[in-house]
Amino acid sequence: MSALPLRPGRLVPARFLTGRLLSARGCAAAWCVSGRSWQADFAGDLVRGHHRRTVYGRILCVNRPLLLLDVDGVLSPYGTPQPAAGYTEHHLFPGEEPVRVNAAHGAWITEASAVLDIAWATSWNDEANRLLAPLLRIAPLPVITMPPAPFHPSDKIPVIAAYAQRRPAAWLDDLHTPQAHSWAAARSSPTLLITADPTIGLTRHSIDHVMTWAKALRRPLANP
Repeated sequence: MSALPLRPGRLVPARFLTGRLLSARGCAAAWCVSGRSWQADFAGDLVRGHHRRTVYGRILCVNRPLLLLDVDGVLSPYGTPQPAAGYTEHHLFPGEEPVRVNAAHGAWITEASAVLDIAWATSWNDEANRLLAPLLRIAPLPVITMPPAPFHPSDKIPVIAAYAQRRPAAWLDDLHTPQAHSWAAARSSPTLLITADPTIGLTRHSIDHVMTWAKALRRPLANP
């Protein structure tokens, strides 16, 4: 079957929407894979179990949003004499302070991966998959390779910008510089910065905030 040209305002069968997602509530959502956003009317079948019904509406198709995830100060808090409840300490780097890990974060990351594409944005680089992912019981994630440590926090911005391109992006870090906020404000794509308190790390409120933001990007638009 040949591809169907997609134009704003055209009524198209939902089967032509590449990567479409149909929610349990019957709302349709779709992700573009072409790197461009578009808006189109759609009509198609929703299948759940043995039941089928046709859904209609207007949808804004955007790239699946990114979650760019730091480690130190986010998944591994620091700056307090003892780890907070729920954290265990692991001696992963000889001669350095132990890494504090909360196993609940792995479940949160897995939950968030249902609505976001998650990537490491940390000075740990490949060590995040080798050392941290098994402790969190998560699958390896894509790595945004950072400059050799030590580097200034603002040095993350060019590599993150190159990775995110025009995709919606949420960035969880404990050291968002003024330059990071300027970069986020200047982007044409939806962008969310959540700055963690490094003594506390990732909270359930923060991960819920990111998921709510991501889900809002795929919400069907009201019919005009």
